[in-house]
Amino acid sequence: MSTLDNGIPVTLQGASGASYAFRAYPKNSSWNAVAGNYAILRQVSGGAVVYVGETENLGDRMANHHRQTCFDRNAWTHLAFRGEGSADRRRAVELV
Repeated sequence: MSTLDNGIPVTLQGASGASYAFRAYPKNSSWNAVAGNYAILRQVSGGAVVYVGETENLGDRMANHHRQTCFDRNAWTHLAFRGEGSADRRRAVELV
């Protein structure tokens, strides 16, 4: 995820029914040390959400993710990201 690349806009719906705006980036992107929510996607348009998480540092999280094998097995293509500095707010964003 480059600060020069705004990514592809995607909207994901949470368990509560609320919609959240994310930006999707190809899986081979470099990830910055930013806090927020992320979703691992299999395709951007019409694809499936493989995994949802929150992190204080996306760069570290993606470099050492404990679910990487699952992502690969499910043929992930993109990571959708939504920046959020507040840990409480990140946890409140519940996606399914």
